[in-house]
Amino acid sequence: MSTESRRFRVSGMHCAGCAAKLARALREHPGIDDASVDLHSETALVDAQSLVTEDVASIASRLGFTVTPLPTPSALARHHDARDITGRAEIAPPAPARSSPWKRRAVIAGALWVPAGALHWLGTPMGFPHSGIAYGTAGLAAIAQVFVATGFYRSAIAAARRRTTNMDTLISLGVLAAFALSVYGLAARAIGLADPPPLYFAESIALLAIISLGHYLEARATDRAARDARRLLTLRPETVQRVIQGDPDAGTETIPAAQLSTGDRFRIPTGSRIATDAEVIEGTSAADESIITGESMPIAKATGDRLIAGSINLSGPLIAQATSDARASTLERMTELIQRAQAGGTQLQRIADRVSAIFVPAVLAVAALTLMGWGLGTGRWDNAIINATTVLVISCPCALGIATPTAVMVAVGAASRRGIILRSAAALERLGLVHTILLDKTGTITQGAPSLITPDPADPSHRDALARAAALATGSTHPLSRAITESAARAHAPHLTSERTQERPGIGITGSIVGARHTLRAARPEEPTRLDPAAAEAHPSATWSVLESSMHPPVLLGFIDPPKDDAHPAIAELNGLGISTRILSGDRPAAVEHLARAVGIDTAHAEASLTPEDKLERVRAHANQGNIAMVGDGINDTAALAAAEHAGGVAIAMDTGADLTAEHAGLVLPGASLTALPRAVRLSRAARRTIKQNLFLAFVYNTAAIPAAAFGLRGDHGPVIAAIAMGLSDLCVVGNALRLRSKLAQDQ
Repeated sequence: MSTESRRFRVSGMHCAGCAAKLARALREHPGIDDASVDLHSETALVDAQSLVTEDVASIASRLGFTVTPLPTPSALARHHDARDITGRAEIAPPAPARSSPWKRRAVIAGALWVPAGALHWLGTPMGFPHSGIAYGTAGLAAIAQVFVATGFYRSAIAAARRRTTNMDTLISLGVLAAFALSVYGLAARAIGLADPPPLYFAESIALLAIISLGHYLEARATDRAARDARRLLTLRPETVQRVIQGDPDAGTETIPAAQLSTGDRFRIPTGSRIATDAEVIEGTSAADESIITGESMPIAKATGDRLIAGSINLSGPLIAQATSDARASTLERMTELIQRAQAGGTQLQRIADRVSAIFVPAVLAVAALTLMGWGLGTGRWDNAIINATTVLVISCPCALGIATPTAVMVAVGAASRRGIILRSAAALERLGLVHTILLDKTGTITQGAPSLITPDPADPSHRDALARAAALATGSTHPLSRAITESAARAHAPHLTSERTQERPGIGITGSIVGARHTLRAARPEEPTRLDPAAAEAHPSATWSVLESSMHPPVLLGFIDPPKDDAHPAIAELNGLGISTRILSGDRPAAVEHLARAVGIDTAHAEASLTPEDKLERVRAHANQGNIAMVGDGINDTAALAAAEHAGGVAIAMDTGADLTAEHAGLVLPGASLTALPRAVRLSRAARRTIKQNLFLAFVYNTAAIPAAAFGLRGDHGPVIAAIAMGLSDLCVVGNALRLRSKLAQDQ
């Protein structure tokens, strides 16, 4: 029995622990083969041989979540309008802007913390009455409770309903305990009770401000727009000209592209996108298949050749027969690849879930034992409450919460000064662990556009041939024609004019130049070696054309996609850092091997003729062997990039590439620069060292502080001392991050 895959929208998740818990529960169900849950897009992907939607809903409901089945690609394909699909948000529901609420809370808490802290610490020396200080900080803390703390409380309550805890549970109890004890202390002062407890209003606001900032930095680093699949579907035309009854002489009818079925014949006008995978029945042309292969060179198409959904028909109308319907084309398979790659959980999320599952209950247990031990042992329940509150306050993971964000913020600033865009804090952390970098070819290692290599533009004797070729190519939108005209302009070749110019698909461009008939066409296989054996031997991976004339001997024109100027030094620098580099390309083996030798990559590490599915499998295979990074710039790299990111690796895009590619990138490199890649690795390694130092400081602080609080070594003013100690630990962490900033500034 075949495995069925279904996607569900999930409501009610608040953190990575929620997603991990749901995924674990789904995988434990005997009828489910595998399941993954993506917090950011709020979706679950479930694989089962006999999937019952009610079972998934029941499992989710027991954990406090709500699931709704999402339409399958086949159901979506039945919609008549591609824009209708993109507007319904059904195939990839938009992720909520998780960072916005936490940004608002951090700003509010910070704005309240400043005056509260000033009143708390400076009010008495400045002559403010004690009652004014008390009620002033109480009012500010009450505002923080309403507009800031409620976000933590909701998360903690949701976890409690699922009979579990998260980090917000600990934060909520610490903040609430500090606030409640302060309210009791304020009331005790108002009615004149002896020996009232200290007030911790300012500390409660400080906790909220610091932790809200940490939540905001985390949310901003992981916020993702989950609209990629819908954007990908827009590459399919909305309508198609289907041949009536399969007979071209009977004319065509315009139908929604989604209604095309296998075996249907349809007309593809010049310049339009191809609606579904098909085979050419009539006509000759060239196709831009960069959406799938990533290669900028156009591919000649004639009767019997395969056409790929989403590619562009460049130079002539075609009649094609669909080899797949809208539910199974390459475009839809790419959509499914992206969705599956997105849905996979990260290793860091699982680690965070395990840590919170142990740390929070342990702290709650220590606090409860402290309360009961002091209360029952001494009979002084007020001291017991103070000591238990001290445990909660001092164990609130502020230093842990900001250990990574502070170092990341410094590293992000340093990266931006180098032109590197960091879209994911996790990517920055992981890049320093990478030992293998997988590189796309076109647009990543190479310039991404064809360049003329012969005739040599710098040779004056060649300029006449270049001028004649440019005269024919002027006005053509073909990529090779643009390469000719740009090369002629750079070489300042004489300006010639072609008369009666005709561009005929599959034949070439013809015209009359200075009274002589000229033709610019694709070279036949034997012609490069016959016309210019030296050039053919020097450039075995080149694309060749021939310029023929009634008054001149034929001239061979060669085109290559040259490597970027800094590709070789960048690869050498990566090798010097102990990183292995590999090429994953959809181009021909000869072209890929030639490029590998040119930039210093072992040809055994250069793989060619790879489909997007092949790239995805290579990424997963290398990820199983250790930490990897994938670098790409085309839509065909999107699934591989997403898989690298969710396998615990790093997705890196060039900012000259497709927007869809950048959506999956944790790092975006500037322009055409590859040297930014080793710079980013060095920056990441420096940041990782600082993060590990910060975490060490934070763990040492918590390890020493919690027992001291539990045994009452801090006295009646334990929560105040705890807050001060917590602040000092934070200062140590921030100071270490500033040291990183100074070091990176010196290395720039």
